[in-house]
Amino acid sequence: IASIMQIIIIYLVIITSFGFVYIGRLKDGGEITSSIYTAYYFSIITITTIGYGDVVPMHGLARIAAAMEALFGFFFLALLSALTVKLANSFRLR
Repeated sequence: IASIMQIIIIYLVIITSFGFVYIGRLKDGGEITSSIYTAYYFSIITITTIGYGDVVPMHGLARIAAAMEALFGFFFLALLSALTVKLANSFRLR
């Protein structure tokens, strides 16, 4: 359980860190925005690989960051799934 909580905390730190990278580098509804809420929204949508397309990165750094964040999202989902299966198996073997 502790390792799953660590993964969740790391996940939240990554979302926050990428959110700061996106501030002022996103286009929302045709206008470039500096909203921290939009930056965090985009970060969450990107790391979960949903990708609605309503907010898009407009700067090269933001585009690279979005690609990296999506890869982190795949990695952490796989890691969380593996840890959950491991935890379930340890309870089953008791």
